[in-house]
Amino acid sequence: MIYRVKIFVLSLSLISTAAYAQKMSCEEAIQAALKNNDRLKAEEFHIEQARQLKKAQTDLGKFSATLMKGEYNTIQQDNNFTFSQSIPFPSTLVAQNKLGKEQVLGAERSLTLEQNNLVYEVRVAYELLLYHQALQQLLLSQDTLFANFARVASVRYKTGEGTLLEKTTAESQHLEIKNQLQQNEADRNIVQNRLQVLVNTTEVIQPNEDFVKRTLTQGTLTNNPTWQYELQQTNISRQALRVERNRFLPDLELGYFNQTLIGFQNTTGTEEFYDKSKRFQGFIVGVSFPLWFAPQTARAKAAFYQHAAAQKRLTIHRH
Repeated sequence: MIYRVKIFVLSLSLISTAAYAQKMSCEEAIQAALKNNDRLKAEEFHIEQARQLKKAQTDLGKFSATLMKGEYNTIQQDNNFTFSQSIPFPSTLVAQNKLGKEQVLGAERSLTLEQNNLVYEVRVAYELLLYHQALQQLLLSQDTLFANFARVASVRYKTGEGTLLEKTTAESQHLEIKNQLQQNEADRNIVQNRLQVLVNTTEVIQPNEDFVKRTLTQGTLTNNPTWQYELQQTNISRQALRVERNRFLPDLELGYFNQTLIGFQNTTGTEEFYDKSKRFQGFIVGVSFPLWFAPQTARAKAAFYQHAAAQKRLTIHRH
């Protein structure tokens, strides 16, 4: 009697859920997930992050402006203004800019991969929900059938026409079906909650399609999102290696100075006094490079190993 009440309550629960559920086809659930899922929104932020970082790849460094004032020429108080800018070697800037482009494309490939995974997860959850609903109907019909068997076996045993083994077997089979009903309902609720999380909704989703046999389609390697993503990671690591190798080249330095040299100057064969209103100017051109190459060598080697690892991952996905 207790199990009959449970089955009746379960049936009412299913009817109530269906009445207040949001009916969706599989494609509608997929489109809702693509629109609302927070994982995709996070990937979109990563794309914007990569686009902003690409702009930073052409960073020339900080502009320097210095003032020197004091007795650096005579006892008079002279002043000197110096402006300078350190510029990475041109090939380094070109390599960094290409790296930024590859990283943007990598973020876009990551979004495509996440979209593909999300579509797969929604489709699997939707099909599982259809399966559990179909199984629920099958088990309910079997429950009715085995309940009749158990009742008949009980009557036959009481009238002496049946055996205790026959009665016990019928009741055990009926109990097994009830356990399967409860387990299937628990599994269905898990799948239902998973589908709601993927679609990012608090409403119960009710499939409006029938549970039918699906035919698997065979994809190609070139349009596989995982392959495209790993291939792009290889391109990124290759360009990062080029950047690190270019950083062995010296930085260029350009500058300009403007200063006073208060005192007597012999410019035309005669001594002439130059006060603070007379200014001297010129430019600075130079190169800068590290005296200790070990840190940059380590960074280049690290980039090389990163590229090697990316190639290995690509080989794994190729097979």
